[in-house]
Amino acid sequence: MGHSRVFSVPLDRQAQEALDRDEASQDQLIERKITNEEFKYLFESGLLEKINSECDCNIGDYESEEITGLASLRKLRDILSTEDSKGAFESLFEDLLKLSNEAIDRETGVYIFF
Repeated sequence: MGHSRVFSVPLDRQAQEALDRDEASQDQLIERKITNEEFKYLFESGLLEKINSECDCNIGDYESEEITGLASLRKLRDILSTEDSKGAFESLFEDLLKLSNEAIDRETGVYIFF
């Protein structure tokens, strides 16, 4: 588990299309890198499994996934805002919640690169 993991939100549709083509620049994205400890928590707590189930995606190690569409983005936001076992990872949840809200407001998506 020593590789880079990141949650990305394109700033607009043009950035989203560039990201889909793997051509997006850093200034077109809002990103949050995930540490090994944070990834381990997300995985072991069952949160990734819950997101996969509720948002119809397949987030896993060494995977790329996207959550798009307002319904799925709202489900992601709801999962993140109601999770109650945050503990030491509260800032992670706050950041991911902000990203999901940005994606909803911008009508883009949350892209996960693990």
